[in-house]
Amino acid sequence: MLRLSREFRKKQTETESLLWSRLRSRQLGGLKFRRQHPIGRYIADFYCHEHKLVVEVDGGVHMKQDQRLYDRLRQEDIEAQGYRIVRVTSEQVKKDIDGTLWKILSACQSSLPAPLPRERGVPTQSGRGEVKGMYDRTQKPHKKIRRLHSRR
Repeated sequence: MLRLSREFRKKQTETESLLWSRLRSRQLGGLKFRRQHPIGRYIADFYCHEHKLVVEVDGGVHMKQDQRLYDRLRQEDIEAQGYRIVRVTSEQVKKDIDGTLWKILSACQSSLPAPLPRERGVPTQSGRGEVKGMYDRTQKPHKKIRRLHSRR
């Protein structure tokens, strides 16, 4: 399986290459993605271990009836192992890369437990008041927060 995933990385499609150029090096919300990552007997196009999220890019071949059946069975099998899958089409990636990235980021954020609501200025565990629910404005924001906000 590892040998096959290495071969796939060498022969990625134009669409996968475009999406990878925006996912690699923690560019999307500080999240680490892997490409052509083995999961059981399958190879995921992209995978975020932190959120157990698989991103699949479906090209034209995925529109054929027999391939759609295989994809559905494959997805059920992967989800049964505790992973979540986000499917995007090649067309979506090419025409709306920002919308595609937002869909992936939203899927990752939806897997996080909802934070407890805090009122402005209520002390946190560190003893400092939290302002606007993000960070204490007397300190620089964490690198991940800066990266996330610079993309908006």
